[in-house]
Amino acid sequence: MGGKLIRFTVNKAERAGKTVVLVNPYNTSQRCSACGEIVPKKLKDREHICSRCGLIICRDLNASMGIRTLGLRGIACGEPTYGFGLCTK
Repeated sequence: MGGKLIRFTVNKAERAGKTVVLVNPYNTSQRCSACGEIVPKKLKDREHICSRCGLIICRDLNASMGIRTLGLRGIACGEPTYGFGLCTK
Protein backbone atom coordinates (compact mmCIF):
# COMPACT_ATOMS: atom_id res chain seq x y z
CA MET A 1 0.00 0.00 0.00
CA GLY A 2 1.59 3.25 -1.07
CA GLY A 3 0.77 6.88 -1.23
CA LYS A 4 0.54 9.55 1.40
CA LEU A 5 -3.21 10.09 0.95
CA ILE A 6 -3.96 6.38 1.38
CA ARG A 7 -1.82 6.14 4.54
CA PHE A 8 -3.45 9.27 5.97
CA THR A 9 -6.96 7.99 5.17
CA VAL A 10 -6.28 4.53 6.64
CA ASN A 11 -4.79 6.02 9.84
CA LYS A 12 -7.68 8.46 10.26
CA ALA A 13 -10.24 5.68 9.68
CA GLU A 14 -8.54 3.38 12.19
CA ARG A 15 -8.61 6.11 14.86
CA ALA A 16 -12.34 6.51 14.19
CA GLY A 17 -12.95 2.75 14.32
CA LYS A 18 -13.75 2.60 10.59
CA THR A 19 -12.48 0.45 7.71
CA VAL A 20 -10.93 1.53 4.43
CA VAL A 21 -11.27 -0.86 1.51
CA LEU A 22 -8.99 -0.19 -1.45
CA VAL A 23 -10.59 -1.03 -4.80
CA ASN A 24 -9.42 -1.18 -8.38
CA PRO A 25 -11.29 1.66 -10.14
CA TYR A 26 -10.64 0.16 -13.60
CA ASN A 27 -13.69 0.63 -15.87
CA THR A 28 -15.86 2.11 -13.10
CA SER A 29 -16.82 5.09 -15.26
CA GLN A 30 -17.57 2.77 -18.19
CA ARG A 31 -19.52 0.05 -16.36
CA CYS A 32 -23.20 0.68 -15.60
CA SER A 33 -23.74 0.73 -11.84
CA ALA A 34 -27.28 -0.63 -12.31
CA CYS A 35 -26.81 -3.57 -14.68
CA GLY A 36 -23.04 -4.02 -15.16
CA GLU A 37 -23.04 -3.33 -18.92
CA ILE A 38 -19.89 -1.69 -20.32
CA VAL A 39 -20.92 1.64 -21.85
CA PRO A 40 -17.93 3.11 -23.72
CA LYS A 41 -17.60 6.86 -23.50
CA LYS A 42 -15.01 9.54 -24.12
CA LEU A 43 -13.58 11.67 -21.35
CA LYS A 44 -15.64 14.64 -22.57
CA ASP A 45 -18.89 12.64 -22.13
CA ARG A 46 -20.13 13.68 -18.70
CA GLU A 47 -23.35 11.66 -18.63
CA HIS A 48 -23.73 7.90 -18.30
CA ILE A 49 -26.50 6.62 -20.58
CA CYS A 50 -26.98 2.85 -20.54
CA SER A 51 -28.60 1.39 -23.64
CA ARG A 52 -29.23 -1.90 -21.83
CA CYS A 53 -31.18 -0.78 -18.74
CA GLY A 54 -31.87 2.88 -19.53
CA LEU A 55 -30.03 4.38 -16.54
CA ILE A 56 -29.10 8.03 -17.11
CA ILE A 57 -26.93 9.67 -14.44
CA CYS A 58 -23.79 11.76 -14.07
CA ARG A 59 -20.70 9.81 -15.17
CA ASP A 60 -18.93 10.53 -11.86
CA LEU A 61 -21.92 9.43 -9.78
CA ASN A 62 -22.10 6.19 -11.78
CA ALA A 63 -18.39 5.57 -11.13
CA SER A 64 -18.73 6.31 -7.40
CA MET A 65 -21.65 3.90 -7.11
CA GLY A 66 -19.59 1.20 -8.81
CA ILE A 67 -16.64 1.82 -6.50
CA ARG A 68 -18.96 1.64 -3.47
CA THR A 69 -20.33 -1.70 -4.74
CA LEU A 70 -16.82 -3.08 -5.13
CA GLY A 71 -15.86 -2.01 -1.61
CA LEU A 72 -18.99 -3.45 -0.03
CA ARG A 73 -18.53 -6.70 -1.93
CA GLY A 74 -14.97 -6.90 -0.66
CA ILE A 75 -16.22 -6.56 2.93
CA ALA A 76 -19.31 -8.77 2.67
CA CYS A 77 -18.03 -11.54 0.44
CA GLY A 78 -14.32 -11.44 1.08
CA GLU A 79 -13.85 -11.15 -2.69
CA PRO A 80 -11.04 -9.31 -4.39
CA THR A 81 -12.31 -5.79 -5.00
CA TYR A 82 -12.70 -5.88 -8.75
CA GLY A 83 -15.45 -6.88 -11.15
CA PHE A 84 -19.19 -6.60 -10.67
CA GLY A 85 -20.19 -10.26 -10.31
CA LEU A 86 -22.19 -11.91 -7.58
CA CYS A 87 -20.74 -13.28 -4.39
CA THR A 88 -19.24 -16.66 -5.12
CA LYS A 89 -19.58 -18.03 -1.57
